[in-house]
Amino acid sequence: PPPPPNQPPAKQDVKVFSEDGTSKVVEILTDMTARDLCQLLVYKSHCVDDNSWTLVEHHPQLGLERCLEDHEIVVQVESTMPSESKFLFRKNYAKYEFFKNPVNFFPDQMVTWCQQPNGNQAQLLQNFLNTSSCPEIQGFLQVKEVGRKSWKKLYVCLRRSGLYYSTKGTSKEPRHLQLLADLEESSIFYLISGKKYNAPNDHGMCIKPNKAKVETKELRLLCAEDDQIRTCWMTAFRLLKYGMLLYQNYRIPQQRKALLSPFNTPVRSVSENSLVAMDFSGQTGRVIDNPAEAQSAALEEGHAWRKRSTRMNILSSQSPL
Repeated sequence: PPPPPNQPPAKQDVKVFSEDGTSKVVEILTDMTARDLCQLLVYKSHCVDDNSWTLVEHHPQLGLERCLEDHEIVVQVESTMPSESKFLFRKNYAKYEFFKNPVNFFPDQMVTWCQQPNGNQAQLLQNFLNTSSCPEIQGFLQVKEVGRKSWKKLYVCLRRSGLYYSTKGTSKEPRHLQLLADLEESSIFYLISGKKYNAPNDHGMCIKPNKAKVETKELRLLCAEDDQIRTCWMTAFRLLKYGMLLYQNYRIPQQRKALLSPFNTPVRSVSENSLVAMDFSGQTGRVIDNPAEAQSAALEEGHAWRKRSTRMNILSSQSPL
């Protein structure tokens, strides 16, 4: 007897906005990941797939946004978003920059280890992905005080268990550390409307609980001294929360590219803007600099190609191709 049919995953409509303000409503399976939806949008929008497209969770009312991780389930994320929030389809070339250039991240004073790792900063990536090691990111951040408009400069420490601040200078003794936010049930966002929260600068970030109805007092608003330091903190949050899963997300496009047959991939990839007109009528090739001459050569080549195509058609088949 035939096996009982498996229950197929349900479908749901998702609305996604482009940066020009236009939107698409796409029907997706309820188990579709952010990477899968980006691949679908690349296909439907006829975009060049350079593995830099990402899905952005945008909250205009809260002044927050973040890039979804490739493995996140789109429908699950949407269920935690209020009605005024939306998805954006956007490029982000720096999403996995840490894996490409790990030594450019985390100045020495920002990182400490419970067990001193062997080697130098080049081993930073391996230590972050190894769950048995205990990295700590520490430094001063401006932190918005709960229930007030004021901000306070505090010594902050990020561990796998959460984000803490010290109640006594730069002390990291357990009795001096207070939990600011955990990593498990939260996500880290860019603060895109700092003025809304009276932020001291434009390098703000926010740790927001993963739920639809969030009160302002539940947001943990932070400001770094510059954009590079903010990038380090946000990267550390993602690495400590997802670990090896984040590295696998980075590797998937490269593994797919390696598996493709050489017959399915172009030998070289060049932009049309980099092509030049050439004249091969002589013994050696010559670059045609005159635009009028180049246009004339292109017309002649097209005419010759059509003549050859017609002649081959007559020789090979009675019916026109």
